[in-house]
Amino acid sequence: MPMDFVDNIKRNDYKLTQPRLKILRCLQNNQKPQTPQEIHLSCRKQGIDLVTVYRTLELFQRIGIVHREEIFRETRYYLDQNEHHHIACRKCLTIKCIPCKMEFSKIKGFSNIQHFLTLTGICKQCSS
Repeated sequence: MPMDFVDNIKRNDYKLTQPRLKILRCLQNNQKPQTPQEIHLSCRKQGIDLVTVYRTLELFQRIGIVHREEIFRETRYYLDQNEHHHIACRKCLTIKCIPCKMEFSKIKGFSNIQHFLTLTGICKQCSS
C-alpha cells in the first residue's frame, strides 16, 4: 500500500480503520475505474458492505485519494494521487488512462476545483 494514501488519511485527521484499508487495497488491486458495486464485489469477502463502500469513497474523494469519473453513465472511482482521464471503447468497454495536463491553480476566486471529461471511441481491436 503506498504510504501517500495512508498518510493522506491520517493527515486529514481520519482514522485508518480496517474497512478503509481493505477498500484502499481493493482499489489498488484493480487499476481501472470501478463502480461502487464492483468495489463492493471485490471487498465483500472481507466483510465490507455496500454502504461502507459508498461512505469510504465519499471520504476518499473529499481528501483527494480517489477521483470520480462518469463513464457510460456510471459513476466510477479510481485511486491515484494525480487526476487523469480515461477513454472507453464503445464496443468492448475497454478503459485506458490518459494523462491530464490541465492547470487550475491559477484560476482566481476559486479553490478545490474539479473537472470531469469523458472520452469514448472505438479501440484498435474493435476497429479491425
